[in-house]
Amino acid sequence: KNRVQRMMHYHVSLRPFVATVMAPKSPSPTVVSPIVPSYSGSSVQFNSGGGTSSPTFKNCDFPNALPMESLFQRENYSRQNSLTLEERRNYCVDMNSANIPYNQQLQQTKPLENRERLKVAFNSANAPSSLLSSPQSVSSSNSPFMCTPKSFPSTPNSRYQVMAKGSSFAQDVVFFARDQLRVEGSLASSNIHTRSMARALRESQRLAVFSAEDAGSAIALTCGQHCATKVVGNVLYYSIRSMVPILRNACVYFEMTVNRAALCEPDASPGMIDGTAPEIHNFQMASLSVGLSTLEMPLNTLVGAWKSSVGLHTTGQILAGGVWCSPLDPRYSSYGNGCTVGCLVRLDDESAFETWDGVMVKASVTFNVNGVLITPPLAYSANDESAMDKEGRITPPPSSAAALPLFVPREEELFPTLTLLSPATQVMCRFCAEDIVATKKNLIGAPYGATVYAVDGTVLFNRNENESLSPPSHNLTDTVTQSNGYY
Repeated sequence: KNRVQRMMHYHVSLRPFVATVMAPKSPSPTVVSPIVPSYSGSSVQFNSGGGTSSPTFKNCDFPNALPMESLFQRENYSRQNSLTLEERRNYCVDMNSANIPYNQQLQQTKPLENRERLKVAFNSANAPSSLLSSPQSVSSSNSPFMCTPKSFPSTPNSRYQVMAKGSSFAQDVVFFARDQLRVEGSLASSNIHTRSMARALRESQRLAVFSAEDAGSAIALTCGQHCATKVVGNVLYYSIRSMVPILRNACVYFEMTVNRAALCEPDASPGMIDGTAPEIHNFQMASLSVGLSTLEMPLNTLVGAWKSSVGLHTTGQILAGGVWCSPLDPRYSSYGNGCTVGCLVRLDDESAFETWDGVMVKASVTFNVNGVLITPPLAYSANDESAMDKEGRITPPPSSAAALPLFVPREEELFPTLTLLSPATQVMCRFCAEDIVATKKNLIGAPYGATVYAVDGTVLFNRNENESLSPPSHNLTDTVTQSNGYY
């Protein structure tokens, strides 16, 4: 019995079978239980001779039933309450009749007419059975009660997954239907890159969402795999990658939004994304990292700690190729609940060069938090007077100065990657142009005259969209070179 109870956490098939119940030879000294006679559809037989009576109960539609002794006592009690005083006198058996032979007591007992059909089920574990059968006979094959009993999950991980399956099913269907319609609409786009990406997604049956096959064991996906949440786990770092890689030889932009915790008090509103001056906030505790990685990075690794990977941590620091670096002003690069982190990347195959590790290509990565570009160190001097406005605040750097070089093997692909450290932290990916929060091209660090795509191949900004008539003149040059870059 204990062994079966331990197995109840899994799908164990407990099939009912025919069982034989041996009736006692002599009645109980206190209670004489009425015996159920034979009815249509049941198999209950008695030997009126000198042999022992052996009523046989066939399969039952209900997996649970009370023990036979409790069952007869309950029926005897309900029967006596339903009879009149005269019938009760005729029905009750005197205590002195305990010495009457058992077969004679059966003859004295008046069976109830139109009695409900009695069915008892016994499982393979000999577990105690309970519940009376329904007055309506239901076939065992179509009965809704023929299911394996399951216990409530005991661990937080399993409990979260079981409850999420039932509550988020309708949500997942709506998100998947919307994503499929977006892919079908991209097939008729006038942009050749959008059409080719849509055909690849349809043929491979993939979507621009988080990949369930390429995720840590303690990460739960909801909202059609657009939201990733870390549940309680034994490992500090749990990473997850997107289902599709970024386009090569094109500017690709994606965002990830940290949703507010359900039990957290609302904090200050995040910084504006329309170009106004950002504000410094005190966020609720949320520890994660947003960046890029290849398939070589293990899923229990912080993004940026592995080679050819880069990530922006919630502390405002950038981790690239296993090297930590602090941006120009970490106060504006740190983020938390309610913030949106953007990443612009261009993987250029024309920048290939030979190394001891093979042919490498350069990827230019630019981060922004709520529309404020994150400047890597050595690319922009905080003491430069030209980098400050009249009030002494640091102005956003040019896009070339905000780009961080990342060197990737030519045969590898880059995937948007998320690493979750704190539990109960939910992050929503924005891999489609319709989901992107940024509204201006210069706020994401896109170069002049470049078309910006989303991860799914849709066009986010056209070539001359949200740009001035003449290209901006940069007073500062890009000092981040291969010698002092982070990779």
